[in-house]
Formats: sequence, C-alpha cells, structure tokens
Amino acid sequence: MNVIKRRALPLLLALVLLLPCIPAGAAAAGTALPDVRAVCGQGEVALQRESTGTYLFLPAAADLKSLTLTFTGSLSLQAGETSLTLESGTPFDLAALFPEPPADGVYNLVLRRGSVALPVKVMHDENVAALFLTSADPAQEGRAWVEKSKANKAKGSAVMLTGDGQVLYDGDLKQIKGRGNSTWNYPKKPYQIKLDKSADLMECGESSKTWVLLANYYDKTLLRNRMTYDLAAEMGLDYSPWSRPVDLYYDGEYRGSYLLSEKTEVGKSRVAVHRRRGPQPICGRSDRPGGPLRRLPPGDGLRGPGQGGGQLVLHHHGALPGGQEPGVRLPGRPPLHQRQVADL
Repeated sequence: MNVIKRRALPLLLALVLLLPCIPAGAAAAGTALPDVRAVCGQGEVALQRESTGTYLFLPAAADLKSLTLTFTGSLSLQAGETSLTLESGTPFDLAALFPEPPADGVYNLVLRRGSVALPVKVMHDENVAALFLTSADPAQEGRAWVEKSKANKAKGSAVMLTGDGQVLYDGDLKQIKGRGNSTWNYPKKPYQIKLDKSADLMECGESSKTWVLLANYYDKTLLRNRMTYDLAAEMGLDYSPWSRPVDLYYDGEYRGSYLLSEKTEVGKSRVAVHRRRGPQPICGRSDRPGGPLRRLPPGDGLRGPGQGGGQLVLHHHGALPGGQEPGVRLPGRPPLHQRQVADL
C-alpha cells in the first residue's frame, strides 16, 4: 500500500501543476449544453456545439429585432459591454445590442447563468427557406435511429417556412427515412419525407406529399444538382423536377443546407404516365387469351438481352393471335398496357 501511495504522489503533484494551464472552456466541453432554444415561427432551434465553439444557427425567417428564447431558470446575455437579463418566451432586440452588423456575420454573445458563462456564436441566414422536422419519439426513433438503416422509418411533424416567414406547411409527418445509394454512406445523410397532406413546397402551383432532401455532401458549391434541374427545365425537358435550397433542422439541430426536390415518381404533378391498371393487357401470356408473346430477334435492328440493350423487349410488329396489337414487356414482368406503351 505504501508503494502505491509513493508512486501516485508524483502523478497527483504533476496534475496540480498542470491545472492552471488547462483552458477554462475545456472543462465545460464535455458538459451538456443548457436547454436554450430560439423560437422561429412554428419551429425551434437549439444550441449546437461544434469543434469551433457553441452556435445558434438561425434561419432567414428569424427576426433579430424580435428574437424569442425559451429556457428554464434564470439567464442573462452579454454582448460587448452591454448586459441584458432575459425572460423565457419574451422577445428581445438582438440587433440593437450591436451598433453595426458584424462584418463576418457572426454575433458573438455570452450567456450567463449564475457563475457559468457560455460564449455563443449566433449566425443568421438570409433569403433561404427552412424545413423543421421533429420526431414523434426523439429518444427512441430520432435522427440517430433513422440514420442507422434505410429500413428505419419514423413519424413526426414538419414545418416549412419561406425566407420571409410564410408558412408553406405545418402538420404531421407520416414518414421520414434515409435514401440514396452511395450517398447514404456519407456523414451528411439524404432523406425522404412523406407529409400527411399534399403541399406546394416549391410554390409552383403543384402539391404533393412525398419529397426528397439531397445532401450534396461532395458538392462544395451546393449548386450542381440545382443547376442541372434548372437547365433541364429551361431546355424544355419533360418532368424536370422542381427544387429549392433549404436550411434543414432535425429535432432542433441544424443539419446544414439541403436541396429539397420533387421525387421522381408516377403522379399527376410528377411523371404523368399510367400505372398498370384498367383494361386487360394488350398482350397475354401463353396461358391467357391472345396466345404466346413473340419477340423481335436481334437481327431486326433491336438489341436483345445481354447485348447492351435496355430492359425493354419489343414484341414482333406483326399481327398477334386474336388481332391484338404489338406491345412491350419487361422480362419476367407482366405485359404493359396500351396506354403505357404510348407513354414509352
């Protein structure tokens, strides 16, 4: 026992000597952030710790001249030489605390509660819509759970605000899940959401329930997909998807800039082709009226299976038994309808 004490004594002495050298903020780095949230319309934004400090990322819809914070207990704010005692839920003028807007766009504040001081950097976006996603069960089925597997599907609520605060959607979220293939492996995950009711999130006159959120993780400009979609629309290409950049907040945490886009799917306001329903197919299998299917041989100018062709196989352009017209089918799938053939 005495040997252990003698060995531990130099270590304790070294620790005491090193304590004054440890930055004051380092001791608080592992502690939980106070539950301070900014209210932005129907959405909320929580404090967020990053490698460069603690931030409050405000959407464009937030009004710095009438900013509302919610919290428990007492809280005061210091900006330069100016101090202000805050009341939870009561708006205050943050802009008035700064004679001039910061050149770098960062409002440096200090939040104080008793003897604890927390430096906070407030950043405010401009002219960009904001989408708030809130999980129905953040503890069990929040963002971390959704991002464990694309098979995980959560429910919750969603709020969509334009840059000037107009509400485009405020209601239930029937589903949020992961999407993408290779992009799913990146730290910034893409998502697919399904609203409870159709909404015109693009302000283009077309409403829908299902939307996708593209992360654009490896696109440092965050513009490539948007420029491609816009270029396709300008060229007159049918079914070019509408899209718009949004600030995404997931369970109060700012997740970055995403591209909200229409999902490519069959629908009146999406890809207006016909699903497999309605009358009997134009061509039947060998066990149905109409006789067996006949395919064009590769020598007729069409590529056959395994020869670099697509998935579609055209039927022979001659008359089929029963007077049916030629058609198209997917290998291993039921034949297509006449309306679907016309779409192709």
